[in-house]
Amino acid sequence: QRNTKVYAKARVYLGLSYYFNYDFGNAIYVLKPIPDSILIRHNALIYIARSYQRMGKKREAIRAFQYILKTDSIYVPNALYYLHTLSDKSSNKKKYKERLYKKYPQSQLVNQLVWTEVEAHLENKDWAEAHRHLINTSLISTDTELQARLSYWTAKTKYYFGEFKESNVIYNRVLKQFPYTYYAYRSSQLLNQPNGEALQYHHINQATTLAHKDYLLVNIGLADLVRQRLNQALIIAKKNNTSDKESLTHQLSYVYQLMGDYYASIQTIRHQYGRSLYPQKDAELSTQLQPLLYPTPYLEWVQAYSKKYDIPASIALAVMREESLFKTRTVSRARAVGLMQIMPQTGKEIAQQLGVSWSGVFDLQDPQTNIQFGCYYLARLYKQFGNWEHTLMAYNAGPNRVKQWKKAYPSNDMDWFLLMIPYDETKHYVKHVLQSHFMYQKIGVNRVESD
Repeated sequence: QRNTKVYAKARVYLGLSYYFNYDFGNAIYVLKPIPDSILIRHNALIYIARSYQRMGKKREAIRAFQYILKTDSIYVPNALYYLHTLSDKSSNKKKYKERLYKKYPQSQLVNQLVWTEVEAHLENKDWAEAHRHLINTSLISTDTELQARLSYWTAKTKYYFGEFKESNVIYNRVLKQFPYTYYAYRSSQLLNQPNGEALQYHHINQATTLAHKDYLLVNIGLADLVRQRLNQALIIAKKNNTSDKESLTHQLSYVYQLMGDYYASIQTIRHQYGRSLYPQKDAELSTQLQPLLYPTPYLEWVQAYSKKYDIPASIALAVMREESLFKTRTVSRARAVGLMQIMPQTGKEIAQQLGVSWSGVFDLQDPQTNIQFGCYYLARLYKQFGNWEHTLMAYNAGPNRVKQWKKAYPSNDMDWFLLMIPYDETKHYVKHVLQSHFMYQKIGVNRVESD
């Protein structure tokens, strides 16, 4: 019944599902006929504009963002930000920037806009202009990763201009204020503190996390019964917004971990605290979540093969975490398989090089085989490129692309090189893997018993 609110609402969700699966053409096709009143109520106008933008239809995107400015949508600040980004005329850029700064001074998009301008100056190696923008920003943002990034680059530009003492002070501040971020990792490298401050690995306290009765049920093979009950209780707690939703989240995540489903365990935490936990703002909460977010499955094999092929066990675990969230049988859209997401052709070549049997793609779904092949391939790439940044780029995007990028952007400054590479997916991948590597280093995976 096309004129009902239920139909319009269903159509909104269908359009959003297309958008979040990167099918922007169908997202526009489904969302555009919906009345504006419905789209505004569900904050969906922004997805039409963003779909046009992500399809490269600049003129349509600008019109769609400009229309949002005439509404009371919560995404008006976002529309101003993207209009600034899309505008060619400096007068229009200035207009949208001033409106964003004046009307929404507390929006994290203010600092995001600062970063957009800083990034453009850094790409052009205009250190003076980048520095000027950085020292004029408040560095206040609800986005912890953005705060860490702005602080880190403030320190780096100060170092460029010979302010070494001030630079080191900021690097140390990043390490202390944002210890779970990629930029803490980079600060530790520049301060020659490769592990930062070591963290004690907090094994989960079963007695305080899960009721003894539930723990026994899990251990006698009735884990699914406990999981279903906790999941239902968590749904009700979220619906009623009760105080026990965090405790139930931790219990459910722990049950998944006891079941060996690390993917579901980590995703349960993400659904409660936000998609990206690449940093976690609350240090106390981070300590509680640490063993759930950074588990060490298959550690015996990881240690054995990382030692055999001379790579850090923390790198192997970090790659595994980023590639598959420890799902053994997962297959990507590109047909990469298993824990460390190895392409079948690469797996076949590695099997030949190692002189081990190869019976096909199913071999890569075996955890031990996948870990051995993944560690071997990482070691081979590291021998070729000589540092982990280039190695991880090659693992994600392929060695030939990294060679092309090195020719296109010749530099020993890894931060600048990472800014310049054209693949956003690879940029995020490298940062996320090295952040996880930093966490596994800090907790000392070589001293942690296997899960």
